[in-house]
Amino acid sequence: MSDSSPQSNSTSFWAKLNAPSTRVSAKDRAFFLENLSTLIKSGMPMTATLQAIQKESKSAKMKAIVAKIQGEIDSGMSFTDALGKYNFLPTYSMSLIKAGEKSGRFSQNLQVIVEQQTKDAQFGAKLRGAMIYPVIVLVVAVVVGLGLSWFVLPKLTTVFEGMNVALPFTTRALIAFGKFITKYGALVIPGFLLFFFTLLYFCFIYPKTRFIGQRFIMHLPGFRQVVFESEMARFGYLLGTLFGAGLPILDSLTALKESSSYQDYRNLYGHLKDGVEEGFTFEHGFETYRNSDHLIPPSVQQVITTGEKSGNLAEALKNVGVVYEAKIEITSNNLSALLEPVLLVVIFVGVMGLALSVIQPVYGLLGGLDQK
Repeated sequence: MSDSSPQSNSTSFWAKLNAPSTRVSAKDRAFFLENLSTLIKSGMPMTATLQAIQKESKSAKMKAIVAKIQGEIDSGMSFTDALGKYNFLPTYSMSLIKAGEKSGRFSQNLQVIVEQQTKDAQFGAKLRGAMIYPVIVLVVAVVVGLGLSWFVLPKLTTVFEGMNVALPFTTRALIAFGKFITKYGALVIPGFLLFFFTLLYFCFIYPKTRFIGQRFIMHLPGFRQVVFESEMARFGYLLGTLFGAGLPILDSLTALKESSSYQDYRNLYGHLKDGVEEGFTFEHGFETYRNSDHLIPPSVQQVITTGEKSGNLAEALKNVGVVYEAKIEITSNNLSALLEPVLLVVIFVGVMGLALSVIQPVYGLLGGLDQK
């Protein structure tokens, strides 16, 4: 019977809390793997390789981790076990390194990891590239709007109230908003910013709730297509690469599931893994998952099931990756080309609305003077 007493739970918690952090940046992981692959491929012994990486690294944390790994190896531990102890690489990387160490394909599998890492970075860059422009425009619009509300509206309110003319609804609404900001702005604006960034954090970053933001993005025209094509390219490349490198299909599916950022796809990959574990085919897995056609097109499912039946599953998966990588390029470029004029029109309409709210009372005043 396992010990689940409060004392043992408390001890485990404090042990984890006081354990040295091994989280490293994506840049440091890339540096470690690229240098490890290059130096091992050149024939350099592991000890000398780790010493060279430690010497060349500019990250104090990376230097410390590599030094500890080297110390573990010097004390008799295998490289895979020493690396796994510090847990700073993705699951699929560790699986490939372990498989390569056992099969004699260590250098080749390291190269596979570096190539896959490069692909992951490219897919992420495409997705961020498609989203960065509208985000920048939105932030600039919010900042400009808050600046106008805080500094300009109060002065315009004083001017308008001194005019002896009937004000249109838009101008009255503008004045009311200006008064509200003048009176409560010091409280409302920081509160709004806090709410806005908290919402972003829980919708897109916090692991347990980020599925909300993911599903929101998946319903946005254009963005959904970029996310979908990026995931399909990753699905094909990663699963095909891992399986083709000799990793068992169950381990490959586990690595695929853990590496995906989207909960809907993680659920599908988990379902496929469970089916394969029970002896079923991919075809059966797709047929028994209620949302599979929405996540993976029937044409792609057909390619995969055909490859599975013919014994060319790895090649079929890689072909899917190639096709969707080309599609990402086209879709992201089209989305950027479409968003720019749309956002400019939205900004123009907003500016014109503000300008008319200011100009209409002036015309009313000039009309009243002409009548006199």
